[in-house]
Amino acid sequence: MKTWLKLKFLSHYRQFIKYSLVGVLCFLIDISILMTLIRFTKIHYLLASAIGYLTGVIINYFFSINWIFSRRNLKKYWHIEFSIFFAIELIAMSLMSVGLFMFKDFFGLRIKLSKVLANLLAAGWNYIIKHLFLFKKHPQEKIKYLNNRKEILFGNQIKK
Repeated sequence: MKTWLKLKFLSHYRQFIKYSLVGVLCFLIDISILMTLIRFTKIHYLLASAIGYLTGVIINYFFSINWIFSRRNLKKYWHIEFSIFFAIELIAMSLMSVGLFMFKDFFGLRIKLSKVLANLLAAGWNYIIKHLFLFKKHPQEKIKYLNNRKEILFGNQIKK
């Protein structure tokens, strides 16, 4: 069990770091748009948040397919891949919006802190779902990859 966890962590930590860096960039864009729209247009904070979030989604998709996830099962069918990506993000945006509303209006937190907390909920959902269902390695490639990792970690102790 310990070895499995170690291999699982090592095989995904770089991807998770990249995902986190892009997430921070998209969040900064998202919150900048939110605060700008609230300050200068006086639109409702949930609508401003959705506009900022959707802008971040487009940027996130670009980085996801070009830098974060090396495997794309639907690369030939990018329009289907984007549709699935967008559907996942719509669910995340719903989680984020409910969280934002709860943190701001129910718990009385400031909007920036509420946005940070709500986006953490959405980010957790996004990474897990995208990793498991959208940008997943083909099973045979995954086995080959894990076997190579075992050799690197443990040398010739592993028999194939």
